[in-house]
Amino acid sequence: MIDAAAPSSSPLISPVAWKALIDTGGRSALRGLRWLGRDLAGTPGAVVARSEIWELMHYAPVLTSVHR
Repeated sequence: MIDAAAPSSSPLISPVAWKALIDTGGRSALRGLRWLGRDLAGTPGAVVARSEIWELMHYAPVLTSVHR
């Protein structure tokens, strides 16, 4: 969810997203809305170290298959 909320992922300020929107006649936006929630994944993990500024997290690898 954090990556999805990052400013670089925002279609409103991303020139790449605007170009794709224009080039596809809006189909890229519809495709993105359809995939919202399907491309997000969670993996088991734990916080290893924490300060007021950052957290170091350890994630366990998870084997998955990709269906597209």
